[in-house]
Amino acid sequence: MSIEKRKSKRVERNTSAALVSVLGTAITDCVLKDISATGARLAVEVPEVVPDYFFLKIEEHGQQLSPKCRVRWRIGNEFGVEFFRQA
Repeated sequence: MSIEKRKSKRVERNTSAALVSVLGTAITDCVLKDISATGARLAVEVPEVVPDYFFLKIEEHGQQLSPKCRVRWRIGNEFGVEFFRQA
């Protein structure tokens, strides 16, 4: 039996989203594989273009959310991000 170590429960999504640089420039589209209150798992076609910090544009209930993200892990074309607020 595995013990869940995450702070927040993840919800599977498999929907389109987009990465935007901290300066506001579009980086690439991505697939939002799953999401929680504290982070998400994403997939892109070209992982080399993904910087360590960016904004994630997500369509949620008719509103566009753009949390700031920090990449926490990378495996192939998938990567996990942590959401954080600027001080």
